[in-house]
Amino acid sequence: MIEPKSPCASPPGPAAKLQRRGRSCCGAVPERDRPETIDRDERAVAEAFAAWSLVRLLGSLPITPGGLGVVEVGLTAALVGFGGANAEVVAAVLLYRFLTIVPTLILGLLAGAIWRRLKAVRA
Repeated sequence: MIEPKSPCASPPGPAAKLQRRGRSCCGAVPERDRPETIDRDERAVAEAFAAWSLVRLLGSLPITPGGLGVVEVGLTAALVGFGGANAEVVAAVLLYRFLTIVPTLILGLLAGAIWRRLKAVRA
């Protein structure tokens, strides 16, 4: 069977394998992976996961303790860049950071107070 030649036809080899898998040297994407065929909800989840992954990477850089400030700015910028409304994104980011920092801080302070009290009783 003779295949029609495309403007980005390539000789047999690694490029041909990529074409058979649905991707070509021109950047063609299979029908099921095209952005037009992805649901809005699926795209929102993917964008939120991408933003969260970026922020986890930024938070791991030792710029400030716990990534305080860096994470908030990075996550806000990523979510607004993906099309979120400014006020809603800022509120969600601040709520997320509050819920990830404050409970750990409270438990740590409580454990430290109990430890000091027990240490004073033993001495």
